[in-house]
Amino acid sequence: MVVESLTKDSFRETIRGTENLAVVEFYAPWCRTCRTTTPRYEQLAKLLAAEGRKADFYKVDFKANQALCF
Repeated sequence: MVVESLTKDSFRETIRGTENLAVVEFYAPWCRTCRTTTPRYEQLAKLLAAEGRKADFYKVDFKANQALCF
């Protein structure tokens, strides 16, 4: 999986453990803008991975993990 989902339980450890640039998308499942941009975000993650760029892509569901967003 190119874009890994994070939760409040896995966020801190995952971000601290990455040696690469960590790019995190905070999204809400009900958000129309998020639903529009998420496929582009995933496409960018795949493109950079195919090129061998060192960046790790993550996503956090705002609704399920509100404590991370404030």
